[in-house]
Amino acid sequence: MDQVVIAGRGFRSRLFVGTGKYRSFPEMARCHEASGAEVVTVAVRPVTVSQQSETQAVIATGLGSTVNLRLPQTSGVPEATENVNLSLNLSAYSSVPKEASRFTPDTPYAFDRFDPGTYNNSTQTTIYDASGNPLTMTSYFVRETSASPSSWSVYTFVGDKQLGTDPANPAPITLTFDSSGALTAPTAPTQFAPFTVGTSTTEQTIALDFGSATTQLGAPFSVNNRSQDGKAVGQLDGVTVGEDGTVSVTTLGNPAPQIIGNIQTADFINPAGLQAIGGNLFLETAASGAPQVVTPGLNGFGTTLQQTLENSNVSTVEELVNMITTQRAYEMNSKVISTADQMLQYISQNL
Repeated sequence: MDQVVIAGRGFRSRLFVGTGKYRSFPEMARCHEASGAEVVTVAVRPVTVSQQSETQAVIATGLGSTVNLRLPQTSGVPEATENVNLSLNLSAYSSVPKEASRFTPDTPYAFDRFDPGTYNNSTQTTIYDASGNPLTMTSYFVRETSASPSSWSVYTFVGDKQLGTDPANPAPITLTFDSSGALTAPTAPTQFAPFTVGTSTTEQTIALDFGSATTQLGAPFSVNNRSQDGKAVGQLDGVTVGEDGTVSVTTLGNPAPQIIGNIQTADFINPAGLQAIGGNLFLETAASGAPQVVTPGLNGFGTTLQQTLENSNVSTVEELVNMITTQRAYEMNSKVISTADQMLQYISQNL
């Protein structure tokens, strides 16, 4: 037999064999030896490399470099509230509580947070202690004078603790407004003395700032802006998966997304060689080859889509044609068997 010459080299066998579709490497070696083939085609796949070690050796990445992604139930470090900002409007038509007829020399006026008749308005702000526990800070607004300049007293409580600049004798903050309803005092935040609430042993200090946007106008009482700088330990609120596989989470009270990992995609030289184990899960085999793990969207790999259901990859028309073909073949075979049975019956009865 004439030799086949390829690239200047002669081969006795014209058979080319490959390395796929074998259950194991020993089985592949035996088959190649038995075939007598001298040319074996080998599929070469690219390997994603991440970086070089100190010895300049290339370090390949794969499934061994991945870990199971765990979604945290909580995130972040708690921070105690130190600054509270309130911008509000106190109605210019509010009455002065101490001028109410119910108060007499025998029963003089005295502020009582449990008596709504001793104050005009109140508002609550959620703050946090050093452990991230939520606390309620309540501010009570009492109009003291109606003539210009008008003044208001603000009593501030956290729980049952009244706050003030003097811890031994806490006094309310005095707000003063000019004839146009603009706030003239205080011009800076009020720094309360350190305090503790409940069973906490850690002292906390808070500065309350009414800013320059607080007014006394004819409109009803309203809180136009409220903010504080404390943070609780965030509770998981949402999960987002980007097209590149980036997994981000958001927590309650912190809308800024936090990246916690990346989903990787894998490809195989021979996907048909994967072993199906049920539940849409497959195992790597020698026939499938090792997985090629790549970030979605790179090197021609597809992207990830969140909250998307993959359409069926089955062609309805093709499957119907195959079903009809199979049915026709079954009917034809049934006819052949039936005809052969009739012929045998005729022969046995007439010969």
